[in-house]
Amino acid sequence: GKVSEVVPLLEEMRRGAYTIENAVAVDRFKTEFAAAMKKQDNASALKLVDGELKRMPDSLELAVAKTDILDRKLNRPEEARAVLESFVKTHPHQLPARELLIAFLRNHSLFEQIEGAAAEAAAEFAAEPAALVKLIGSELSCPPDFACPAALRHYASAISKCKCDTPRQQAVSDIVMSQVMGYFGNHEKAAELAERAAGSTDDDKTRDAAAKLARFHRSVLEAAKKLE
Repeated sequence: GKVSEVVPLLEEMRRGAYTIENAVAVDRFKTEFAAAMKKQDNASALKLVDGELKRMPDSLELAVAKTDILDRKLNRPEEARAVLESFVKTHPHQLPARELLIAFLRNHSLFEQIEGAAAEAAAEFAAEPAALVKLIGSELSCPPDFACPAALRHYASAISKCKCDTPRQQAVSDIVMSQVMGYFGNHEKAAELAERAAGSTDDDKTRDAAAKLARFHRSVLEAAKKLE
């Protein structure tokens, strides 16, 4: 095998998580699941995933596989959503699970539910600026028809109160808050935050990004003045 495969395997062995029985079971599942999907035998594929989830309840990959079968193959979106919600409930500090739940809700245009999921995520990661930056970035990258401003407000409120451990981390937080302010049309505050970020970090890449953002918002303010 590859070195990239051996390292995690050794880590599993160190923790006592790896056993021959588990390895055989995983290989059997992969073979049978692939065969079921190839035949479009969705009922059998779902049954296989359910069985594997009983053995590996902490596997987000299996939860996603079950969600996909229920939603895309069997047209049972409510059950699919329940799978992700249940996984988030039992694994509240797993950011990818929360991101997948929010993405699922967005794909189904369930914007009120997105706000609730975002509020819970903001509360869960209230002390982790890196996680909040990622959540804000995902929301800002959404096309207008799929955006949820209420979710963005929850994330912004959390990160505005969050303590950053390094100057660079604070600068990155200021940059995303600048982007949020710009999103809501407050270009003056956006420019101030970006300028603060540019002046508070020695990281060249972060400083340059902040300075570029500050110039953009200042140009928007200048253009607005000329139109008055």
